Order: sequence, then C-alpha cells, then structure tokens
Amino acid sequence: MSRKERSQRDEAEEAAFLAGIGAAVKHLRREAELTHEALAKRAGLSATTITEIEGRLRTEPRWQTLRDLARGLGVEVPELIRLSIEKAPGDGGDVLREREREALEAENGQRG
Repeated sequence: MSRKERSQRDEAEEAAFLAGIGAAVKHLRREAELTHEALAKRAGLSATTITEIEGRLRTEPRWQTLRDLARGLGVEVPELIRLSIEKAPGDGGDVLREREREALEAENGQRG
C-alpha cells in the first residue's frame, strides 16, 4: 500500500471514528435529556467542545476528554466506544473496535 493510500485510509478511519463518537455522544445526551450546556457542566468540558464532538468538527478527542464525556453521560468509556462502533458509518466500526480494545486494556490496567 502506498503512502498516499495509507494516508487516505487513515483519514477515512479518523472520520469514521469522529462520526461514531459524535453520534454516540448525541444519542446518550438526548437519552439522558441533557442540553449541551448540562452535559458540559457534568463532564467539566465546554458546551462548544460537546457541540464540536457531536458535529465532527473536532479532531480525535483526547483520552481524558472521552473519560470526561463518559462520566458526564453516566457510562463507562468502553460502553461509549461500543456505542460508537454501532453508530460509525461504513467500515468505521473496525477502527473503533481497536479503540474499544485499547479502552478495555486501559480500564483493566487502572483496576490492576
């Protein structure tokens, strides 16, 4: 695979990841009947950050941001990532399965 093909694949995977995370956050936020502002307060983030993540306007969120979002939504990070896999368009679920594996390893490492 050429460098250009890898770059295009990486960009497509990141787009799928962002779409999945954004859709999962929006779904859970609405399910909890939270506004952007209410979730932001619960998560210790800005309402702009929530809006950008839901709208795929932000680059891949940092691990701490995912943890804060999950806490604000009342779920564990692996659950947020699993929902992101379900919500990711096209083949995006594959890259998100890798994120899920990383999240599970990180959670297990913190408990150990």
